[in-house]
Amino acid sequence: LEASPFSTKIFSLFDTDGSGTVDFHELVLCLWSYCTLKEEELKIFALEMYDMDDSGKLDRKEVHHILEDIYGSSYDTNPMAKT
Repeated sequence: LEASPFSTKIFSLFDTDGSGTVDFHELVLCLWSYCTLKEEELKIFALEMYDMDDSGKLDRKEVHHILEDIYGSSYDTNPMAKT
């Protein structure tokens, strides 16, 4: 994966000690933590990552931020963003 704001956010969840690397212990704990979540809990987790104003909803600006984090600032012309 290329580095992006989205991958940086995800990496920071794994790198719990802030060392800039993910050791085996961090990897296992993070995978266990997120892989054992139920569908509804995963939805809440995903929402909380980008709900900047804690409204419980994603507004247009927050959705724009998600798209930029995943596809870059030119997401509107990125063919992967259209699928």
